[in-house]
Amino acid sequence: MRGLRVFCESIASKPERAKGIRSLEIRIDDDRYEDDDAFLPERPTAELQERANIAAEFGDGILWAGQVAALFSRLVALRRLAVVDYPLELGDSILLEDGVVRLSGLKELIIDGYSLGGPEELSEVSGQRLAFSRQLSQIRTLRTLRLDNTDPYLPFPHHDEPVAPCHQVETIVLCGDTRDDLPHYNFAALFPNMRVLNLETHDQDQPVRLYVQSLPSTLRELRLTRLRDPYPALDAWDNVLNALQHCAHLEVMHLPASSFIPAHLLASFSSLRHLRHLGFGPGSYLSDDVLLGILRIPWIASVTLDHVSAEAGPPCLESDDALKVDLSMLRDPWNWGWQEPDWPPHATFGGFQAALAYAKTRNIVVYGTALQAIDFYERWKQEQLSVVAERGAQLGDWTFREALGFSWEGASKYMAQAWKKEREEHNIRPPGHGDS
Repeated sequence: MRGLRVFCESIASKPERAKGIRSLEIRIDDDRYEDDDAFLPERPTAELQERANIAAEFGDGILWAGQVAALFSRLVALRRLAVVDYPLELGDSILLEDGVVRLSGLKELIIDGYSLGGPEELSEVSGQRLAFSRQLSQIRTLRTLRLDNTDPYLPFPHHDEPVAPCHQVETIVLCGDTRDDLPHYNFAALFPNMRVLNLETHDQDQPVRLYVQSLPSTLRELRLTRLRDPYPALDAWDNVLNALQHCAHLEVMHLPASSFIPAHLLASFSSLRHLRHLGFGPGSYLSDDVLLGILRIPWIASVTLDHVSAEAGPPCLESDDALKVDLSMLRDPWNWGWQEPDWPPHATFGGFQAALAYAKTRNIVVYGTALQAIDFYERWKQEQLSVVAERGAQLGDWTFREALGFSWEGASKYMAQAWKKEREEHNIRPPGHGDS
């Protein structure tokens, strides 16, 4: 808190310093709240007033709400404000009591960890929710709003409560988990000109449909992301596509697993004829047929396929037991720290290759972690071959060669390349190349 107080005092003493400040982040660590300056809002409670009086007796500083308000009035060039770690009273002062509205040129507002109460307080803080939306609506230059970790509820008015429309805000970013009993929000009323919604949750059970069912028809880009997303149970699907049919002008859409019903997926795109880019998150059920069907949609120009991923591990020959393993051990890349692609039901590597070939004929650009599968299988075969060849060369045991489908030509080629590399590293001349 002391740093913010000193900053306020510095700007107050020399207001010209504020003219060059375009970005400000307020971050006050939790473990310093009790040992640092006290914060006193405009209308302090008796408890806060007593705390401030005690701090003053011991010579500690006090940050007044009026100082923060005066600071914001002077930051005429500020375009980005991030309020990250702070005591609740400071957050209320900035976000509810004519704080941020003083930032006349603010374009981006980032708020982390702000909450207006839990389930038992929902009805009690409806006035604060309205105050929050009013504050936002009065920042005429605001274009982007990001809320992180607002557990358990977003600080927006509910669908049956009065709102102050934020016509100027175009991009909304929401990150973090909320409760299963999420209240309904009327995003079309709150942000009638929203063009971009980026929602990131951590739990596959998050009801993302509740976020998208009231989006305005102005929406152009929708990115839904779940950070923990294994293949969901079939009864966990939260179909959002039916709730998006009114957003006919969508151009970009990224869907997480369980947010669509695979059998209905292709039919859902028939009304979204402005869609140019389509993405799918980890664990998405994309069969070979569905993937090919997506690439056949006439208006699709690019896709992001993150439904599977792969990761190469260390070289097999780095293991001390590389020449002692049995055949079953060498068949499975997981035994060697390699992450093999986990294809969803009715999806295969061959089907994925066919889809990529078709995308190329239509000049569709493909992105995503699924592309790692191509390099993965090629590299894993080379790792298997390295063990087969070394077992043959050092132990005279070539039994793994035929079992794993390697030819004598392939094994001999590997050995020739390995020996050539060894000679080059140790500057050894090959036979028949004496000094001239």
